[in-house]
Formats: sequence, C-alpha cells, structure tokens
Amino acid sequence: MTIVDRKRPEAESLMEYLDESEFDFYLTGSRFFNTNKIYSDWDFFTKDCEEVRRFLSNHDFYPVVNEYNDKLTTAVYRRPFIDVQLVTDVECKRIAQEILRINPPSENFVSRTQTWNFAFSIAEKAIKMIVEMVSPEV
Repeated sequence: MTIVDRKRPEAESLMEYLDESEFDFYLTGSRFFNTNKIYSDWDFFTKDCEEVRRFLSNHDFYPVVNEYNDKLTTAVYRRPFIDVQLVTDVECKRIAQEILRINPPSENFVSRTQTWNFAFSIAEKAIKMIVEMVSPEV
C-alpha cells in the first residue's frame, strides 16, 4: 500500500493502518492544496470497491453522508481526523487535483462542486486524447 504525497511526519502514527493495506490512498483536501490549518483533518481518496469498503470498516471507519456532490465521489468513510473519499476514477481525480493545485477550489460549496466537476471534465478529455494518441484507430 502507498500513501501518496504524505509530507508531514506527524501523520505517521495516524495513518499507520492505511500503510498496511494493499490499496493506494492519495492525499487531497486542504493538506494537498497547502491551505490547511493546524486543526485540519486529513483527506484521502482511493478507488471505490467492495474490498476497500470492507478494509475501512474493519479499521473503524464509518460511512458518512457524501457532501461532495461531484461526479466521481461515490462514498465517504470517516474516522476521527481522517476522511477517505471513494471515487470511480482515481486517475481522473489525480489529474483534476493537479489542474486545481494552481488555484485551489473555494470554500463555497456550490462553487467548489462546479470547479471540481469542471476539472474532472478537463481531465477526462485529456485522458481520452492521450489514449487516442497512444493507440490510434487503424
């Protein structure tokens, strides 16, 4: 298992159990965008599948209402100080994050959702274009 972009040493003990898994968790949220406060939680995302849901449940995560309302996030699991977003397309989310890293989404709920969905659309188009370049039709 890999936790990608975990840059702060104080997170070591808090996320130890995620390290033990076979799943890849990617940093997101305020810590990814470097807009966190001292009291900010840790946000991660990973591919949604039954095995991940079982792993999280077995490690005292519980499902919460998905307030993200974007087109990739299917569920959110929480444990104190940690949220894990389950997404349908990890690569699309990773590309969208890099697009938004330049100008992080606003705190305004509606604006944030629109911004993420716009970034997802750009990322999906980029992925499609790359796939077409790598394997052109005959």
